[in-house]
Amino acid sequence: SIAQPIKTSVGMVGVTGSLGFAMFPLDAADIKNLTKAADAAMYTAKLNRGTWCLYRPDMAVAPT
Repeated sequence: SIAQPIKTSVGMVGVTGSLGFAMFPLDAADIKNLTKAADAAMYTAKLNRGTWCLYRPDMAVAPT
């Protein structure tokens, strides 16, 4: 139901969701870096709107 457009006073509005996943301890050994890995996966998913993505080591993660 989230993918259904909503009629508003200014027209139709649609919502999408993008999810990024990272796995402990495979992708990171602490919560800070695990969150960064999941965030990198989410931004990759956003490129395809409304999808999900599992973190891969080739995704850019800002150094700590």
